[in-house]
Amino acid sequence: MNPVPLFQLTSNLASGATPNVGPSLENTIFDPTLYALTALIGLVAILTAIICVRTRGMLSDQGQRSRAIGTGMSALGYSIVLVAAISLLTLMRDGVVSGFIYLQAEFIVAYLASAMILYGVDKTVFPMKGSASRPSNARREIRARAAIWAAFFVSVGIALAYLLNPSTYTVTSTGLVQHVAQQGVFWLPAFFTVVVGALTVPVFAVRRSDGATRRHAIYLSLFFFLVPIGMSKESNLIPSLGDPLLDMLVAFVPFTAASFCLLLSATRLRRIAPDSPFR
Repeated sequence: MNPVPLFQLTSNLASGATPNVGPSLENTIFDPTLYALTALIGLVAILTAIICVRTRGMLSDQGQRSRAIGTGMSALGYSIVLVAAISLLTLMRDGVVSGFIYLQAEFIVAYLASAMILYGVDKTVFPMKGSASRPSNARREIRARAAIWAAFFVSVGIALAYLLNPSTYTVTSTGLVQHVAQQGVFWLPAFFTVVVGALTVPVFAVRRSDGATRRHAIYLSLFFFLVPIGMSKESNLIPSLGDPLLDMLVAFVPFTAASFCLLLSATRLRRIAPDSPFR
């Protein structure tokens, strides 16, 4: 029996339709496009992380060094979650893992990746403990950081309570094929992370006086505005457009653009380094 094409499996998870394994234009285009975009995101993220590590070694300012590491950590977390999701989806299509294991593994990885991205936001907005000019500001920063991380861990706890309990899943069957649908609550930590980034990083950008750091934060802000578009499509907040290939592109074109925003953000930090060839 031929394996179910990846685009059809994704559609089936949402709609419960009977798989059609016959040859089609979508079968020919969908998989290569999805794999190519995922690989591109992974490569751009690795390049971003390498630039950040090298930039950190060239910087003397501790705040800028923290931002370089935070940006690199965000890039790695972002690539990990997308590459892992597509890898797990491929394994499920081939029957290696069940729908339950696929969703649980995918979202546990997503929560770890979200923590890495939130760490990047933390290092950008609050690069050093006690760096505020006045004690009152320092106390506000400490309370803000504590509140953000506490809320994140609460969101993870809520999501895990549903994710690890199969009785909360919506399961449908078509003949002998069982379809396990994701729940909206599974996305809570990821959406929380991007909302925090979208709210805090632009404020940080506005407050910066030096151009390179401001541009770094602006590109990082664009990342946090693009990612929710793709997430909204993947979580079905944006309804299906009726074409699996178009649905995938609505999610992965913003995901890909977001990875390049991270790369541009890293290169703007590199311009700050005294020995940078990009100055």
